[in-house]
Amino acid sequence: MAMYRFIDAHARCCHTCNTQLLGGAMTLTVRLDPEQEQELEQLAADTGRTKSYYVKKAIGEFLEDRADYLTALASLEQDDGSRHSLADLRRELGI
Repeated sequence: MAMYRFIDAHARCCHTCNTQLLGGAMTLTVRLDPEQEQELEQLAADTGRTKSYYVKKAIGEFLEDRADYLTALASLEQDDGSRHSLADLRRELGI
């Protein structure tokens, strides 16, 4: 098991991340503020899904969005300088 501790001097709090691989799955401990914890508890209770389901879904969506952002950023960095307006694009696509 690996344990990482991050201390945020500005927020005066400590975030601890414990990771342990169990059969290919990783266990992660996350500290939530009371409001987030209550919202997550209520969402899980209302939908019959687990809190883990929603945490995994949120992390997955964040990672996907981050990958899309980095792909777009790399594309902009390799930009050839050509620009197309929305009107030009619509005309080209016939819409």
